Order: sequence, then C-alpha cells, then structure tokens
Amino acid sequence: MHADDTDFTLRPAGPEDEDFLFALFVTSRERELAALPLPPAQAEPFARMQYESQLAGFRHVHPDARVLVVEAAGEPAGRLVLEDRPGELWVVDLALMPGQRNAGLGAALLQHCMKRAIAERLVMRGSVTPYNPARRLYARLGIVELPSEGGATIPLEWRPPDS
Repeated sequence: MHADDTDFTLRPAGPEDEDFLFALFVTSRERELAALPLPPAQAEPFARMQYESQLAGFRHVHPDARVLVVEAAGEPAGRLVLEDRPGELWVVDLALMPGQRNAGLGAALLQHCMKRAIAERLVMRGSVTPYNPARRLYARLGIVELPSEGGATIPLEWRPPDS
C-alpha cells in the first residue's frame, strides 16, 4: 500500500511473529519498564506478563480484532490492531519499532484507515494514553480527543467529511 510516499504492507500476524510482537511491545513500553527497579532476570518475565495482559485486554474489549503486522521494505516494522463494528472502524492499537517512528509510516497507516472509513462511511475510533507523543500526529490528522470518562486513556474519534 502506498500513502504519502510511504510504502507498507499489512498481513495477518501468525505464530511466527510472536518474538517480533513481544519485542515491539517492549520498545513501546521502554519508559514504563525502565522506571521499575527490576533486576534484569526479573525484567523480561515482568514484560512478558504485561504483554500477555495487554493481549488479554484486547481480546476482552475487542473480541473480533485483527492483529496485523506492518511491513516496510519487506521487514516487520510494527503492529496495527483493527476491529470492525457496525458503523465503526476501531484502531485498537498502532505500534511501530523505534526506527520507524516519526518517519511518516504512522501517518500513512492512519490515512489508510481514514480512506477505508470514508469509502465505507465509518466512524474511526480509538484511544491514546495522555503521555503518548502520537497525540500530536492524531491532532494533525484531525482525529479528535473526546472527554475522558476517568479511565487511563483518552477516547479518540474521526468522522469522514459529511458524515
């Protein structure tokens, strides 16, 4: 797929992607994990437990979500988790490896989702943590932060023009 001069491929994640997906999770949680005073022998099992907890949370809240591996230049570069609901496209999670961040790939992936939302007249939804630097990208793309209901994340919404 091609958007804004950024080529990428999306494919369903499989068992062979598990090591990559765990490594991606760790890179996306570096700040939180580094703040914990854990010896190295305990850090990896703790990170694995957090990863499994995240996956269980996705399955509970978004039972029909599809986990897609994002490839750039033929290599795994990130993960996009999407769920279709009546009238909605949920961007459950978008995570990129550090070398792919701030290089246009995240914007291209979101614009890809927006094009689908326009074509199918869907409202795009998601959420973001208050400290996530991607909030600037979301704002730049016109993705609106909705009032939070006191949770750990901020609800997001994007509506196609004339919807």
